[in-house]
Amino acid sequence: MSIKCDSKLLVKPLFFLVIVDTINGFFLNKGMESPIGIIFKAFILLVAFKILCASPRFKGLLFFTVIYIPAFLLLVILNTDSQIGPTINHLLKFVNVVFIYYAAVVVFKSESIQEKDIQVIFYINSIVLLLNIYSGLLGVGYYAYGEGWGCKGFMYAHNEMSGMQAVLYGVSYYFIYNRYVTKKIILLVVNLFFLIAALLVTTKAGILLVLISLILVPFVHMKYGIFRSFLKMSKIKLIVLLSIICVISYCGYALLEYSGAIDRWTYFFDKDGVNAIYSSRDTFWEEEKAEWEEGNIVVKLFGMGGARTVEMDQADTLLNYGIVGLIIVYSFYFSLIVKAFRYREKSQYAKFVFGMDIFILAASCFAGHLLFSGLMGIPFALMNALIFSPKIQAASNMANRY
Repeated sequence: MSIKCDSKLLVKPLFFLVIVDTINGFFLNKGMESPIGIIFKAFILLVAFKILCASPRFKGLLFFTVIYIPAFLLLVILNTDSQIGPTINHLLKFVNVVFIYYAAVVVFKSESIQEKDIQVIFYINSIVLLLNIYSGLLGVGYYAYGEGWGCKGFMYAHNEMSGMQAVLYGVSYYFIYNRYVTKKIILLVVNLFFLIAALLVTTKAGILLVLISLILVPFVHMKYGIFRSFLKMSKIKLIVLLSIICVISYCGYALLEYSGAIDRWTYFFDKDGVNAIYSSRDTFWEEEKAEWEEGNIVVKLFGMGGARTVEMDQADTLLNYGIVGLIIVYSFYFSLIVKAFRYREKSQYAKFVFGMDIFILAASCFAGHLLFSGLMGIPFALMNALIFSPKIQAASNMANRY
């Protein structure tokens, strides 16, 4: 089968990514087990595996994976009482990102996919996610923190929505910005839709990451940098911009106050002080760390498995996969940052991807559910592969407008 056929098998299901997560979440929220999400993502993973098998360049990666995973699972069985099912499920979330990223790179480099298809993938998934969140205003779907708190529609993993929103909205906004850079009203409306959606979900990490992703888009297009661009603005434009920022900030605060998020965050701050930023994660870490420290040398090197989480990804990685796993996981994510930086003059997407990777990696140290996310993983892999997309150019022509 040709690379074009394999590319279609990989790309076509991505149009339905959030739709499948929505259907899967509908059943899970009702307490019913659903194999839909597992089957769907297993198919994508198998197609990615097939694409990599056809490329001699990735034989080392595949050989290492085939040897390491069974060896790791055997060590978990022999040295801990962790359940293998959750361990495999957690591990595959990372493997999924790695395989789909490299498979997408192969597909992009072979020019077997058009850029408009990439754009439509992000547009459709963003729209479905927005519909999930905004449906909460109509009383449809589920809430993370009781009635009216934390709209999540029919999505199941509320905490994983933070990274998913940032990646889908950020990349979609990048495409929209390129197309409508001179139509400020359209850009403002799109910004508001994305920001309000993040506020309705009411996770601190989600609000921060979505805000950063939306700011990052015009920032990477600026020819003179943010400060010089402000200085070159006319007084009227500057006043209008600052007025818009003030209005959006006030409306955002009012929405958070109405949803109860402000009261919730204030309660935790009064209770825990500055440590409220961790939402008790530091306490969970101290408890789990004691078990890891008491383990033998194998546990320290290869972890305890069991999908353990304290909702800080660096800690989760150490607990589940040990020192060796920590090195492997972060070597991959740091390699993505390095690649984006190296391609900053070759790809119009590289600077944006570089910024997103930095902020997501930083947020994962405080929020968790980002580096091992069933919801964010595939969009994140696709975003990073964008720097190898068919339309690689030195820089966006939009920069000349600033």
